[in-house]
Order: sequence, then C-alpha cells, then structure tokens
Amino acid sequence: MIFVVTECNQCPFMSVPGDGRACNIADPKHRPIPDGEKRPEWCGLRAGQKTVRDFPGVQAFAVVTACEECPFMSVLEGRRACNVATPSQRPIPEEDERPFWCKLRKEQIIIRDFK
Repeated sequence: MIFVVTECNQCPFMSVPGDGRACNIADPKHRPIPDGEKRPEWCGLRAGQKTVRDFPGVQAFAVVTACEECPFMSVLEGRRACNVATPSQRPIPEEDERPFWCKLRKEQIIIRDFK
C-alpha cells in the first residue's frame, strides 16, 4: 500500500488527540500541528518517504507488532482508531493487541511526499 501525502490532513500519521492535530512521527511524538498550516517545516516526510513494516530484521522506518507502537494509531474521543484501516479511523477494540484486520499483517505501508 502506498500513500501520497502533500498536507497533514491527508497523512495517516496525523492524530487528533482532543486538543488539535498532532503528528505521530514527529520528535517529540504527538507534536502539535499548528492550525492553518498545510504541513509544517519540521514534517518528517520532507526528508523522503517513510516505510512501515510488520516484520523485524529489515531496515525500515518502523517495525510494528502492536497498535500501541504504531504511528497510524490515533486517539479519537478517548478511543483508539486506525488511520489506514478500511474504513478510515476504524475503532480498535481495547482487548486486541492488534486486530485481525490490521493492514500491516499483509503488507508494508509506504508514505511518500510527491509534489
């Protein structure tokens, strides 16, 4: 799966934790995204594509084995949600470490910044 992102509102790394938009891959994690900006200067995608994989042992941006460590997880109104699931922002059951429908179980996800 490949996502092409040119602004934060298109990005599956964006989270909406209750006090505005935040970035799940920024340093520090969950760094607030200023209102009115399409994409801040510190955006990690400006440096190139990000790849997220499910399996260890491969050079990757992130290796994910549980929702809590996934940059695509968002917290909406106090509930966990997945930004790359179908439908988008699908709720993640609290009892699941990672649900059966997780897209990372089947493939890697690549996020690219093309202008």
